[in-house]
Amino acid sequence: MRRVLAGVAAVAVVAAALSACSTSRGGSGGATSTITVNADGAAAPTFTRNFNLVSPAGNVPAATYMFYEPLVRVDVQHGNVVKPWLAKAWSYGDGGRTLTFRLRDDVTWSDGKPFVAKDVAFTFEIPVRNPKLGAAPIGFSSVATPDEHTVVVTYPKPAYHDLSAYATRWIVPEHLWAGKNLASWTNPDPVGTGPYTLASFSPQQITLSVRKHPWQGAFHGVRTVRLRSYASESTIQQELLKNTLTWSTITWQDAKNEFVAKGKDNHYGGFAESGSTGLLFNCQQAPTSDVNVRRALYDAVDPAALISLFDNGATPPSPTGLAPATWNRYLAPEFRDRTHTADPAKARKELAASGFTVRGGKLVKGGKAYPVRLTVVSEYTDWKARAPGIVQAWKKVLGLDATVAEIPASQYAAHQTEGDFTVLYGFLAGGTDIVNALNPVLNSALSADGKPATGDFSRYRNAQVDKLLADMAGTNDEAALRTAAYAVERAVVRDVPFGTLNGNADGIEYNATDWGGWPDPASADHQPRITGPDGVLTMRDLTAKH
Repeated sequence: MRRVLAGVAAVAVVAAALSACSTSRGGSGGATSTITVNADGAAAPTFTRNFNLVSPAGNVPAATYMFYEPLVRVDVQHGNVVKPWLAKAWSYGDGGRTLTFRLRDDVTWSDGKPFVAKDVAFTFEIPVRNPKLGAAPIGFSSVATPDEHTVVVTYPKPAYHDLSAYATRWIVPEHLWAGKNLASWTNPDPVGTGPYTLASFSPQQITLSVRKHPWQGAFHGVRTVRLRSYASESTIQQELLKNTLTWSTITWQDAKNEFVAKGKDNHYGGFAESGSTGLLFNCQQAPTSDVNVRRALYDAVDPAALISLFDNGATPPSPTGLAPATWNRYLAPEFRDRTHTADPAKARKELAASGFTVRGGKLVKGGKAYPVRLTVVSEYTDWKARAPGIVQAWKKVLGLDATVAEIPASQYAAHQTEGDFTVLYGFLAGGTDIVNALNPVLNSALSADGKPATGDFSRYRNAQVDKLLADMAGTNDEAALRTAAYAVERAVVRDVPFGTLNGNADGIEYNATDWGGWPDPASADHQPRITGPDGVLTMRDLTAKH
C-alpha cells in the first residue's frame, strides 16, 4: 500500500528535539534496551490516538498492527508459504467449503483474559454487522466455534486460496469491543495478543513496552519500542544516518550511495515482495487493443534503464508479471531465469505487423490517428521519475510522441475501473497466493462490459485463461496448480495484456550500530517489516551490541 509523503516543517523541529538517541542504556550491565523506529512507511507528521482497526476515519497509526495479530502469517521469503501464528493448525473439508482453525491455547490478551475462539468469530463478523466500516467481509456463509480453541468458517464455494487472506485479519477482544460504536470509538487504550503494550502516547511518539511473558517467546534484548513521527522523508533519512533512528520502511531513492555507502552498519532493502509493477494496456481500446502494438510498446522499453532513473532496490522483471523470488516454484521452466529486456528491432517489426504506422508522432491506421497517453500517479515518485524514460524509449525506437498524464492517487482507482486510459502505470500480479496473484489481473469476469471493473483492469479477454483460473481456484493440488499456472503465464507472455517493468522490493533500512540479529535475506523466513508477525520475529531476535 502506497503512502503519500507529506511534510510539515513545524513538526520537524519537535521530531529533531525528541531524537536524542536511538537506544537506552540501562538495567543489567548497561545494555541497550530501547529501539527507535519509523513504522508508517513514509513521513507521518503526527500520530492520532486511534487504535480502532476498523475505524472509517483512516488515521489509524501503524503501531495498531503491533498490538493485534492474525491467525496465520505468510512467509514471503519462501514462496508465500502460510505458517501458524495465533492458529497452530488448520484443515479444509467438504471440498474446500469449510476451513477449520485450531487455535493456540497459551495466548492471553494483554489484560490477562484468555484468547478464545469467540474472539475470532466476533472479529470476522464485524464487517458483516457494520458494512460501512473500514473492513471488508471475508465472504463466508457462517462461522462457528464448537469449542474455545476451534473456529470453523464455512464458504458457499471452495475457498482453498483464501487461507493467506487470514494473515491480515487482525483479531480483537470481544470482551472489550462488543457494544462499542465502532464508527466513532477510537480504542485509546488497546489490548491485544501481541507482545507489546502501550506505555505512553503523544502526537510525536508512541512508546511500547514488551510484555513480561509474550507467547511468541522471550525477547533477546528489546524492552521498549519508540515509534517516532517525522515531518518529511528527508528527516527520516538524516536520523538514520545519525543513528538517532534505527529502523524504517521508507522507499529511498539511491539508498546504495546515500545510505549504505556511508557506513558499514547501514543496510537497505534486499527483501523482494511478491508483486510487480509495469504497463497496463487497455486491451479494449485502440490502439492498444492490437496485440502487436502492445508487444511493440513493451519491447521498446529497457527496464534496467528505468530502474536506474529511480533506484530504490526494485528487482528485474519477469515477463509473466510474477516475481521470481517469490513465485519460482510456479514459473514455467522457460521463464524461471528470464527477465524482460528491450529489443528495438523486434519492437519495430511488431509495429509493422500491426498495420499501424507512425505519422507526426502518432499511431495511424485507416486514416485515423491514435494518440498514446501514459497515465501515472503524481505522488508515486518512482513511477513519476520513470515515466519520461518510457516515453523517450517509445520516441527513440518507434518515433512515437506519447504524452504523460499525471493524476492524483485519489483518482487512480477511477481510471482503472472506468478504463479511462491507453497505458496505465500500475500494479500487476501480486498477492500472497498464486491464484490471488493471477486471478485479479486476468479474470475477464472482473471487467464485464458496461460495468466498472473490479479487476482485470487491462480488459483482457481469453476464455482459455478464464477456465484455467477457475480450475486453479477449485483445487489445492500443487501439481495441478503448477500446470495451470504455466499455461496462464505462456498466454500472458504471448498476448501482453500488461508489460512488467520491475518486481517490487520492500523499502527497508536499518542502522545496525547498536543491534545485531537482523534477518538475512538469503536464509531468514521473515522480513524486517516492523509491524505484524514478521516485525515480532525480527524484534524478538535482535540482540544488543552494547
